[in-house]
Amino acid sequence: MTFSGIKELVYQRTGLTFDAYRTMVLQENITRHMAALGMDEIKIYCHEIRHNKGLFDTLVDGLTINESYFFREPFHLDCLSQGVLPGLLAGETREEEISILSAGCSTGEEPCSIAMAVDHAHGPSVLSRLEISGVDIDRTALSKARTGIYGKWKLRQLSPAMLSRYFDPIQGDRYVVKPDILKKIDYSHHNLMDAPRTKMLQSMDIIFYRNVSIYFDTSTRMKVFSHLDKMLKPGGYLVVGSAETLSHDTGQLTLVEMDGCFVYQKTANDRSVHGDHPCKSTPGSYPPPTVTIKIENSSKTLSGTREESSGSLYEISLSLAREKQFDHALALLAPMVEKKDEMMEKVWILRAGLLIQKGDTETATQLCRQLIGANLRCAPAYLLLGMITGMEHHPLESLKQYHKTTQIEPNNWLAHFLIFQTYQALGNRAMASRQAAVVIRLLEKGQETHHGLDYFPFSFSREDILQLCRKQSPLNA
Repeated sequence: MTFSGIKELVYQRTGLTFDAYRTMVLQENITRHMAALGMDEIKIYCHEIRHNKGLFDTLVDGLTINESYFFREPFHLDCLSQGVLPGLLAGETREEEISILSAGCSTGEEPCSIAMAVDHAHGPSVLSRLEISGVDIDRTALSKARTGIYGKWKLRQLSPAMLSRYFDPIQGDRYVVKPDILKKIDYSHHNLMDAPRTKMLQSMDIIFYRNVSIYFDTSTRMKVFSHLDKMLKPGGYLVVGSAETLSHDTGQLTLVEMDGCFVYQKTANDRSVHGDHPCKSTPGSYPPPTVTIKIENSSKTLSGTREESSGSLYEISLSLAREKQFDHALALLAPMVEKKDEMMEKVWILRAGLLIQKGDTETATQLCRQLIGANLRCAPAYLLLGMITGMEHHPLESLKQYHKTTQIEPNNWLAHFLIFQTYQALGNRAMASRQAAVVIRLLEKGQETHHGLDYFPFSFSREDILQLCRKQSPLNA
């Protein structure tokens, strides 16, 4: 087994995909691990990690970016405290605790923030009714989480009052979480690629699954989402990162607006998808399919290699994208990519959007850069780059790309809405409110232009967006 074989083994067992940066991290981890084991033959090392789970887990530790901090995306915590929890507690006579899971908890900032937010909003009586768990694939990160010790940078979102209330200072400008919070959280090792193995993990009221799916391609994302669906009780809620909402409309859960943000809920009408999915092919491979699409009351069979007009192939690809048949759509677009006609820009934009859905942000970024190289005023390319950098946790770069979009198209409501969401995630409520007012003005007065993305996977309507922005607008403060 070579390096590529190790990468494939990690993907098969964990679902982790590798862009250029994470490939470099994997190479460095292998080098360090082999040195620690006193090995210089990669074939021997490969054999050992394949058959020794402990050694494999050690390699995997550190492959994810454990960059987290307290009260990240605070509006989700407000939604939990002010919307979700009161709804679950209203009129309840249930004796069992409300179960909350932080899936991909890293070094513990998220589950601790959940406990602190609930205690701050409702006091210890409500906190005592919660059962908070954190799971992660990285055993080293979990060990750090259990200590409850953090440096100042992790606490940068906290006010002095919150810092004093929930932390005790220790040596070296570090702080430790106070015992009444730390003891509320149960940490355990779990690979989200695996089905829930304990009864506890199969009965969650609320799951936080934020900023984890960037490591996964579409097929893995579907598998993990299916497992999360199994973990939720009927009526339970799933909270994903603001930059990830767009890529998690799988049809398994219902997207609902609550207290100013969007969350997923498991309702009686939701269907669980535990079988094959249209996008289950090998990541990166787009075989030319034969697809039957009904157009104007007649069925037409098209091959990915058959000559068709660019316009008709594009429309069929768009229809397939809206049905979430991304591989088929990409296959039909493939022969059009090199054509230098009036459809070229639209084809490239659609292709980049589909690659984002499949988790191939590296290729999507290259396409967007090429589009901008050919046309500096290609607003949709900047918009897509903003989405990509947002998914990769670079909010300031994301804002930069969205602002470029609005400089070219001042009435692009989607760019303004995504700026609003980014400021909201950063906890900058003043700037978020200003952007919410802009979105309201554009949508209510009909001044909005088409945002330039023919395929855009929103599961919510214009009215949903208006309702959300009205709650955040300074006009309603």
